[in-house]
Amino acid sequence: IRKIDTSTLNITTVAGRVENFADGTGQNAEFKSPHKLLVSGTDIYVRDDKRIRKVDSNTGEVSTFQTSADAEDLYQWTILGTDIYYYHEEYSNSAYIRKIFKLSPDGSVNELELNNYTIEGYVYGLTSDGTDLLFAESTGGTIKFSRVAVDTGVVTSYTAAGENLSYIFGLEVIGDSLFANRDSDIYKIELSGTTATVSKVTLDTSGVYFEQMASSGDVLYLTSYNSIYSVTLAEGVGGTTTGTVTEIEPSFTAASYYNTGSEVQFSYFNDLVAIGTGIYFPDSSNKLIRKISIMPQETFIVTVSTASGNNRFALDGEEITTKTLVRGATYRFM
Repeated sequence: IRKIDTSTLNITTVAGRVENFADGTGQNAEFKSPHKLLVSGTDIYVRDDKRIRKVDSNTGEVSTFQTSADAEDLYQWTILGTDIYYYHEEYSNSAYIRKIFKLSPDGSVNELELNNYTIEGYVYGLTSDGTDLLFAESTGGTIKFSRVAVDTGVVTSYTAAGENLSYIFGLEVIGDSLFANRDSDIYKIELSGTTATVSKVTLDTSGVYFEQMASSGDVLYLTSYNSIYSVTLAEGVGGTTTGTVTEIEPSFTAASYYNTGSEVQFSYFNDLVAIGTGIYFPDSSNKLIRKISIMPQETFIVTVSTASGNNRFALDGEEITTKTLVRGATYRFM
């Protein structure tokens, strides 16, 4: 498991080593083939070959989650409370059978019985708003968004309005809205009454093909092949939503692999999750979980007093003698 620090853009290894398989902490832990990630509080669940592993993001401790669930079924999964919910489909007797299952903390698996509802199309996204499950289902060449009350199994489906989506790559919840990505675009989905209004987010860049998506606060993080981007969302003119796209360019240091002086490169993001200011991703080729630490950018404005007598400039306590501040002037620092 590896981490990218977005303030320094350094990559460090949180857990795992370039070996085989074992539980343990940090370098003593081993993964076989880490792939999909899921966040629960400060813990990260990892689909590791045919196992489900659990990583404490604070300590790097790795354990194996004992369950009867088939780890290979956990492709579309989400957390609600202390339970994991996942979508699974199988082909039998010339027809697809599509279901949602609940994986409890004790490892038991039970089907989530939907009340008078059958999932008829492929589920492109499954997430939670902390109260209900939300999923995006392909029906008749368009995406239908639905809400599931897990206590009763009651499904509320929304009629799509606005932009038409035939497929999506990911689904995230920010505030009261859903966000989905498809190709080079990001969409906002607002659920109200029985309508799901889909609008395209206005991005300040183009030509970036987005794949995996995660969120933290009001920021989306998206991958594109071996690159990663942050998208800061804001309300635009006329109720539109804008997104400022910034490429995160992680750097490798001696700390990238347990301070050994060895740099362990990576080549592809096959998933990512976000916890606070940290982005976590599986480095399957090196059998590691890695982390990118992201510090939020701060902006503040300083006006120099006209009575100021000594306008020296210092950064992090170190004076920069070539810089001075003009009396009465206003400066913006970022």
